[in-house]
Amino acid sequence: MYITLFNINTLHNYYKSGICKKLTFVPTANCLKNIKNHKLIFRQSESGFKIAYKSIDELGTPLIDPSGNLFTFAITLKDTNELLNITNLKVDSKEYTAKKIIYFTNNPVGNKTITHKFIDDIKPQIFNYKFPFKANNPNSDVANLEILNMEGANILGPFASIKPEKDCSYYYKIDLSTYPSGKYTFRVSDSTNDQIDELIYIDNELSKQSIFGLLEIEYDNTTLEEYNLSLIRQESFWKYLIVNKSDSIDLDSFSLSILDSSSEHPAPYENTYEFEKGEEPDPDIRISGFDTVIFTSKNKIPFYEDSLLNIELLKTDRGGKSSAEGISLIKHLPNPKLSGIINKNSESEIYVFI
Repeated sequence: MYITLFNINTLHNYYKSGICKKLTFVPTANCLKNIKNHKLIFRQSESGFKIAYKSIDELGTPLIDPSGNLFTFAITLKDTNELLNITNLKVDSKEYTAKKIIYFTNNPVGNKTITHKFIDDIKPQIFNYKFPFKANNPNSDVANLEILNMEGANILGPFASIKPEKDCSYYYKIDLSTYPSGKYTFRVSDSTNDQIDELIYIDNELSKQSIFGLLEIEYDNTTLEEYNLSLIRQESFWKYLIVNKSDSIDLDSFSLSILDSSSEHPAPYENTYEFEKGEEPDPDIRISGFDTVIFTSKNKIPFYEDSLLNIELLKTDRGGKSSAEGISLIKHLPNPKLSGIINKNSESEIYVFI
C-alpha cells in the first residue's frame, strides 16, 4: 500500500479556480536517486505533484524511512511569456529579472503556504565567478571574496587583493568539486563597493539547463503532508492609446472620454475605475502618424482570468450641453494582452484603433 508522503499544489490568484497549471516539476538526478532508494513514487498532476511511500502495515510505517532527506525539483514553465506577465514576482523591493531563479522551500516546515525567494544564479562546481560590480579605478582597486555555506560557515576564502581585468571586471576561479550541490553565499566587496551577498546554487546538471525555478522539500517527521506554492497576480495602470486611424472622429467637434459604466464589478476588481485623459489629441505622441488620445487609470487594476467589462469609450459633441450623454463608440474596451509588457511606470499599454 502506498501512502502520500507530501503533496505539492501550485496556486495562482489570477485564475478563477485559484489553481495554476503552468508549472512542470522535474526531480534532479540526486532527487531521483532518493526516490528510487526509498521505494517512493513520484506522480505529477496538472497543478503539482505528490510523492508517495510504500507502507508495510496499516499504521503507515514506511518500508524505508525517508526522514532527513532533501528532495529537489527543477521548475519549468508552460506559456512562459503569459505566466511572467500575469505574475507579480517581486520579492520585497527586488524585481525579478531573467537571470534570477525563483526558489521555493518548505523551510520552516510548518508553513503550508510557500512563497518564493530569489537565487541569483546557478553554476557548475568549477567555474569562473564574475563579481556583480566593476572596479572604479582599475589601477588601485582590489576586491575580496569569501564563500559561505547555508549555516553561515566559511568554506572558501577569504581571498583578498583580487585585481580587476582590463575591462574593470573582477573574476575568480571557483572550485567547489569537493562540496555537495546546493546553495552558497558569495560575499564580495572591493575598495569602493560595499559588501554584497549573492546566493548561488551549485549543481553541474542544473547549470546546463534553462529553468524557471527550484523547489526544495526538506523531509522529516514534522513535514506537512500538503504544501501550496502560492503565486500572486500582477496589477498595473491601464493606459489606453485611442488612435483615430479612420479619421472618423473630428476632435475639434467631439471630445472622447472613457467611462466605467458598471455599477459594481465582481471581485477582485474595485467597484468602479476612473481614467485620466491627456491632451486631445496628444501633442507629442502620434501612432503611425494618426491623432492619438491617451487615457490612464487612476488606480492599478489587477490581472484576472475574467475580463473587466463595461469600460466604455464615448464621444461627446463639444458644442452640445455639458450634461449631454456621450455616444458610445466601444461598449467594452479590451483588457491588456497577457503577452504584453508592463513598462517601467507600471503601465500596460492598450492600443485601440477607431
